[in-house]
Amino acid sequence: MAPPEAKASAPGGVQVEHGQVYGVRDVSPGTPVGVLNYVLRFAALALALVAAIVFGVAKETVTGTDDNGDVVQVTLKAIKVSAVKYFVAANVIAAAYSTASLVLSIVSRGASSSLALILTLLDVVMVALLFSANGAGSAIAVIARKGEGDIWTKICDVAGKFCDSITASIVLSMFAALAYVVLVVFGVLTIHKKAQY
Repeated sequence: MAPPEAKASAPGGVQVEHGQVYGVRDVSPGTPVGVLNYVLRFAALALALVAAIVFGVAKETVTGTDDNGDVVQVTLKAIKVSAVKYFVAANVIAAAYSTASLVLSIVSRGASSSLALILTLLDVVMVALLFSANGAGSAIAVIARKGEGDIWTKICDVAGKFCDSITASIVLSMFAALAYVVLVVFGVLTIHKKAQY
């Protein structure tokens, strides 16, 4: 039997030192999984922030005629629609959370099991938030392209740049959501490994 001060190896990449059990496969900064954690959080931050900005400032001025045949100019602004406000707000929240979680991940260096659990749970919330926001944004994009009876006319035929901006922001936000899906998977696997020991 090893003395209390000695290090002993156990199955599954675990070290026992001074009676404490340490998992050497934890998500620490030097490991590939630890680095990937930082990269994914930074990517989610950048993607969500850019998506919010692009959708929020999306506008285009188009020229047409009114019922009297007079030429009129109309400026289309996405931010006037409630669903777009929700999309922008959700992505700003996700970007802010990404910043905070990235800082916490760097400071803690994967040492806290309770922090890992909290971040994983909040990552799940971000997945739900971003997917719901993408649903709202996609609904607006579909209506802009297809129209909605007498209420909404097709605007993408005359405002292509406007619609392209909307589509680009939804794609960016979807990638941010997928980054969080991967973070949730890694978080659950990490918590599972720690729970085994």
